[in-house]
Parts: sequence; structure tokens; C-alpha cells
Amino acid sequence: MTVLKPVALREDRRPGLDLFVSHPDVIALATVLVAVVFFSITAPGFLSIDNFRSILLSVAVVACLALGENLVILAGEIDVSVGSILALAGFVAGPVALSTGSTWPTLAVGLRVGLLAGLVNGLLVSRTRVPSIVATLGTLYAFQGAALLWSGTRNVVSVPDSADILGAGRFLGMPMPVLVVLVAAVILAIVRRNTKWGRDLMATGGNRRAAGIMGVPVTRELLVAFAVSGLLAGLGAVIYLGELGGIQTSVVGTNLVLQVIAACAIGGTDIRGGRGSDLAPLIGALLIGVITDGIVILGVPGVWIPLAYGAFILLAVARDRFRVQRWAGAR
Repeated sequence: MTVLKPVALREDRRPGLDLFVSHPDVIALATVLVAVVFFSITAPGFLSIDNFRSILLSVAVVACLALGENLVILAGEIDVSVGSILALAGFVAGPVALSTGSTWPTLAVGLRVGLLAGLVNGLLVSRTRVPSIVATLGTLYAFQGAALLWSGTRNVVSVPDSADILGAGRFLGMPMPVLVVLVAAVILAIVRRNTKWGRDLMATGGNRRAAGIMGVPVTRELLVAFAVSGLLAGLGAVIYLGELGGIQTSVVGTNLVLQVIAACAIGGTDIRGGRGSDLAPLIGALLIGVITDGIVILGVPGVWIPLAYGAFILLAVARDRFRVQRWAGAR
């Protein structure tokens, strides 16, 4: 008995350390740190306050959309239409910004369009047996077409300064896009961690059949997750309008959704649902910004950037698979 005591004590301590080291947030943050150190050494001018400010601004829209996508993924689904929702909300809200010259009517319209589009996705997924990736692939093209029809294939340009506060303004020296995304992240984290809805969301993504048997309103959970995702895409559209002073029809064809899903996956959320972190979309978006900025400074051709996104998604999936197998083996 005396011989076993130190061994048992050592074994009791190791699981806690292993759990901390293998936590997705820790892994993702360590990856960001490695990327920052690498580009600080290899990319001239990377390690500067102005450059980091530029990185944060460049990923604000992606982070905003990723906050909503993260909820959908936690629920065990996927939404590939968030980029199209942003485009639709931007083209509907843009003329409002031009005609009113005010941020708040623009924000109200952008949020309503995003919420409505998210509800359409939620109803399609929750009320039918159509897989979410198929349903949202359909709405991706539907929302793209609606955006182009609404805009008449014309760009929205020259949004007045009085209507671009959320995209170009500052509060106590902090860029408004960064502040808005951080506030949204804090609100979502508090709600998800401290409400029945948040707990039921994780249960839905972990094992939908078991959650339904236990009385979890699965249909409602899915509907709310997609609705919030659309709402945040609408918010992202208003930020986008303010940052760029307008919106171009070319945004319809961008790979924005790839960045959004990559941010969630590489940030630590299991792409299969049920396991993840509230910080995942922010950490993942930051890593995407660091990598993109570093590649540009190094002069690497831009065609390598989508390859990097795809590689990180695959690595994130492999990481999650390894973690699940290790946990199952430990049991």
C-alpha cells in the first residue's frame, strides 16, 4: 500500500494536465502563437502594432459570421449560405445607408434580412429531413440570386461617414468592428453557458436521438441556431458596408464561407457537433488573419491561401478524431 501511494498521486495529477494541454482552446492558441513567432521572424514588418490592428480589422467580418456558424456546428449541422446572407443583407441595407445617412436604420434592415434568411434555413433543416449542407447549398444560390436581383447587379458605393460607424468608427481608441464582435461573443458565451437553450444545443449536437428522448426540443434548437447565425451574418453585412464604404457584386462569389467554417474548425469546435468552445470562432479567425497577412507580406502567390484554409480544416478534423479516439481508449 505504501508503494502505491506516490504512483496513484502521480496518476491523479496527470489527467488534469493532459486535459489542459489537449483542450482545443489551448491547442488553437498555441498554433496562433507559433504562427505569430514564425512570421515575426520571416516576414519584415509583421511584428508591429499597425499590422496587428490591420489583422484584427481584416478578420472582424469573418469572426462575426463564425460566431453564428459555431452555434450551427455545435448543434450538429452546417450552414454554407452565410456568405450569401451577408451579400443579400448588404445589398438591401446599403441603399438604406445611402438614403438615410444613418447607421441605425441600416443596422435594423441588415439584422432583419439576416434573421429572415436564417429562419428560412432553420425551417428547411428543422422541419424536413433534408441534410443541412444540401438545404443551405440551395439557399446559398437562392440568396445570391436574390442579392443580384435586388441590386440590379450594381455596386453600392460611397456610404456616408454618418452611416459607417460600426465599420469605420472608434470607441475609446478601439476599432468599432473589433468591439462589436467582442461584445457579440461575450453575449453569446453568457447565453450558451447559462441557459437551458445553451445546454440543449450541446445535447442536440452530441446525440440528437438521445436528446429527443430526454425531452430536448430539437426542432426549436436548430431553428434558433440558424436564426442567430443569419442575424450575425446581417450584422456582419453592416460592418462590411462600413469598413469598405459599400459592397460590390463580386462579394457574391467569394470564398467567405470557407474562411468562416475554417475559423470554427481550427479554433477548436468539432465539425461533427456537440463539442466546442465559445472562443473557437475568434481564435480561428485570428489565426486565419495571421496566416493570410503573413503570406501576403512574404509575397507568396494568393492562390496558396485557399489551400492553406483547406489544409487547416483537414488538420482540425484529424485533431478532433484523434482526441475522441484517445478519450474513448482512456475509458
